[in-house]
Amino acid sequence: MADRYSDAAAIAGVSLSGLCDPVWGVLAIVGSLMVSYTRSRAEAAGVKMAGIGIAERAERMVILAVSTFASLIWVDALGWGIVLIAILAHLTVVQRVLHFRNESKLINL
Repeated sequence: MADRYSDAAAIAGVSLSGLCDPVWGVLAIVGSLMVSYTRSRAEAAGVKMAGIGIAERAERMVILAVSTFASLIWVDALGWGIVLIAILAHLTVVQRVLHFRNESKLINL
């Protein structure tokens, strides 16, 4: 649960400071929360989700860190980092949903 709070706090801080478009900030927060949620729900149903998806929490935090440092040179880097996080987080959710669907079919056979 703490990882969800920390993700939301970091992205909300960027959004509230005006360093990214608020819509992308909200999409990044929702995507990050949904990545964690889909993993916890799938694992509660018996489907392993470790390593599933293009942007797990570690990858999202690396993107945030790299874009933060890049913003020292290019001001818009942090905003684009949030856009990238939003897109990749939602792609990860889709990947996890598809993985769950495929694995749950195998379990039910």
